[in-house]
Amino acid sequence: MRADAFAPLTPEAAASLLDMLAGAEDWRLLLPYVEDEKRGGALTLLALGAELANAPARASEPPLAMIRFQWWREAVEEAFGDTQVRRHPLALAIETTLGAAPSMHSRLLSLVDGAEAVIDAAPPRTVQEALTLATPLYGRLGDALTDWLGASVTAGAGSALTLHAVATAKLSTPLQGRGLPRVADLIAQGETEGLAPQIEAQRREIRGLPAEVLPAALPFSLANAYAKGRRPGGLEKRARYLRVMLTGRF
Repeated sequence: MRADAFAPLTPEAAASLLDMLAGAEDWRLLLPYVEDEKRGGALTLLALGAELANAPARASEPPLAMIRFQWWREAVEEAFGDTQVRRHPLALAIETTLGAAPSMHSRLLSLVDGAEAVIDAAPPRTVQEALTLATPLYGRLGDALTDWLGASVTAGAGSALTLHAVATAKLSTPLQGRGLPRVADLIAQGETEGLAPQIEAQRREIRGLPAEVLPAALPFSLANAYAKGRRPGGLEKRARYLRVMLTGRF
């Protein structure tokens, strides 16, 4: 999507955030379906989600990872406060797109807390453990995105993004280096067979989501393919997203 379609972000700022989503095509592809006035904020939320998800892999030991997460807590506080915001493209984007929305303040702090919960976690032994591991980050990201898109209720999108994250984990590519494992890495090491019942139950739960919320749950439409070990191509992803937006059915 063109970098000039994310007002109030400048094209340069939007391009920087889009680069942060280079490894999250499923998230990038939902952005065209977000209403124009909400798209910049949606991009910011997704970029923050990607940054937090990858943060453990950039730290060689838990204390260093905790410093990274604390850095982001402070950046969020600055974006919603009166002090100068640190000169980081994502921190500045949070201030520009979300800083005037008070509900986003607690949402983002909760998102950082959820991402930090992966430190010292063990690979899941069951599907339910995998979902429990992924929910603090991906569930809260889905709920924050739903809130930003204007829904009065958030039930559905958070658990949908969580299921998508668990389904894709086995096919994810570990980041190079000697960092700590991410949520996706831990799930890939663990047991996630038997996601089909949860996917079907989630499909029933999110039936009838308000139209403005549908973009937040679009990646879930790919979960079944990933759970079967198949990686959809870009054309199939776009077709699935369009079908959901036209019919409201996953």
